[in-house]
Amino acid sequence: MTAVLALFLLLPRLIESFATPSGINALWLALAYIWFSVSVLIARKLEASGASRFPYPLAPKARLALALLFAIGLALAISHQLGYLDSMLAVDPRELGSGESAVFFVLAPGAWLGFSLLYVIFLSFNVKENIRPNPLREGLALLGINGMALLAAAELHVVLHLLGVNGRLPTFLLVTLGLLLLIAPPRLIYHRQRPARRPLISFLLFLSAAALQL
Repeated sequence: MTAVLALFLLLPRLIESFATPSGINALWLALAYIWFSVSVLIARKLEASGASRFPYPLAPKARLALALLFAIGLALAISHQLGYLDSMLAVDPRELGSGESAVFFVLAPGAWLGFSLLYVIFLSFNVKENIRPNPLREGLALLGINGMALLAAAELHVVLHLLGVNGRLPTFLLVTLGLLLLIAPPRLIYHRQRPARRPLISFLLFLSAAALQL
């Protein structure tokens, strides 16, 4: 519930900040992504405690597909915040030299996508469950996942507004779908290792509040 309360304070400010693309916003996304990736790895390596109601939340191919989707989404978000997408539409390739064109159209987006694709390793590769229960470590992992969800929600709200999606219901549905595809998989994995109803309900409330932008 603390995450839900923090969302009410932070999400409006993040949406306002993300509405004006900047390098600082891109840096926040990159730092949150690193913390998020480590958090996902911790969640997957936790030793199971208690009996889970499902054997495994996601098949390997499904994890791979969702990791690739997340990587593409993150690369696009960083590109948006750096102003690259607007610049790409405004720049005339004929006015650039071959070296500048290679950097602008190939190397720069390739670097962001390569950075984002590291998440594939954390989510889809097989790992050994050898991390013993530790409340502090698990709390930091959940904080990393929730933090990434908060930034993802802010970016989704901004992008939908830019695309002309302003109705409350379509915005809620699209943001919810985006967060479920991008952020829910790690939480399902954590829930498998630490099956408990209250944290799962709290996370669903968190996603709903983020999508509604209350």
